[in-house]
Amino acid sequence: TYKTVKDKVLKYNLFPNYPPTTDEHDLKTELISTRCYLFIFVLSLILLLLYGTVLPRTKTVIVQLPTQEQYIHLYERHSQTLICLCSLIAVPFGKLITQFTPVYHE
Repeated sequence: TYKTVKDKVLKYNLFPNYPPTTDEHDLKTELISTRCYLFIFVLSLILLLLYGTVLPRTKTVIVQLPTQEQYIHLYERHSQTLICLCSLIAVPFGKLITQFTPVYHE
């Protein structure tokens, strides 16, 4: 019942003396230590939970071969964090003109 649960909570002791003591002062000190420990423990858990939920998370999205419009849109929204992973910033001339075969007139 409620009364027995309340009594168990109020008398819960994480730091009992060994061998057990009957001294009231020692028992009271143990109960106060238990309550302080549990309060600090619960408070620490709450703070860690809040810290984890409030922190902004960085999400990396890779866009393969974006069009110029997509790149401009991304640049407008994320100019501080946008990274181009391209290792080539220009197309070699040999790859640009691959189907060129000259036809000579006689």
